[in-house]
Amino acid sequence: IDIKDAGIEFENDEIKLNETTTLNIETSTKVAAVYVGDTRYTDFDLKDGKRVFTVEITPEKTGKNDFVIKLESITGDITETITKSITVNEYVVDSKGVTVKWSAGTIKQYESATLTVKTGENIVKVEADGKAMKLVKTENGEKTWEITYTEDKPGTKEVNIKLTDENEMKSENIKSGKLTIRKLTFWERIVRFFKKLFGLI
Repeated sequence: IDIKDAGIEFENDEIKLNETTTLNIETSTKVAAVYVGDTRYTDFDLKDGKRVFTVEITPEKTGKNDFVIKLESITGDITETITKSITVNEYVVDSKGVTVKWSAGTIKQYESATLTVKTGENIVKVEADGKAMKLVKTENGEKTWEITYTEDKPGTKEVNIKLTDENEMKSENIKSGKLTIRKLTFWERIVRFFKKLFGLI
């Protein structure tokens, strides 16, 4: 038997890390087993007079993964090897459909603004610059998460949002958009001074 006569194909050319794909090896009836790496497989299905060996593959690293394959004939002869490759991409949570919104575009110094993130039900954790956001509502297949900031310095604030799904996989960073913190005017500072003086804030 000649391994070059076998049809050897992955079900997918590219997959994500921790996903499983199928390696299909179609051979003549003279093949008794196939080897993928050091593992021997003997189970097959018959299709159009061919033996089809189906092997499930779950790569453990990103990038190009090579798999060395050889065949064993019914008489026990082993063919030369052939290498088939698959590309494995880093698994990231799909952030499509996720909405991120500040409660206001501009606030004054010492005021608070709430950042709201809406996700699908498969998301189990949302972080804003590494700090866990609070799950406040689950409704109609959508989760609402919030975190509130009180800013005492004028300028702008933008945070990175990261999602974690039920498989403990994370998304790439999602930008919150900028929140503007306006400096208090002279009279606003005077009012704030007296409010603090009388314990009103």
